[in-house]
Amino acid sequence: MTTFNAPDALQNQNGQAFTAATASGQPLTNAIGSNGAGSLIVGSTEGSNVDIATEFTKLITAQEAYSANAKVVTTADQLATTTINMKQ
Repeated sequence: MTTFNAPDALQNQNGQAFTAATASGQPLTNAIGSNGAGSLIVGSTEGSNVDIATEFTKLITAQEAYSANAKVVTTADQLATTTINMKQ
């Protein structure tokens, strides 16, 4: 497994692909599980880390808050228009 002295300085290519950059240092090849190289789990898949019900609830809450704020702005605009019309 390959590590770098400054992994945050790797050049991002696309998605999860990175290439070495001058600031990242030279690639260091280590045995798996040694010198901070980590380990591999072969044949496994990553499970979802998002609870869809919670995210939909947050989305609905955000939509309702937006609608309420839009109504406040509309009402304030109507009040300002009425006030200006009363003065004329």
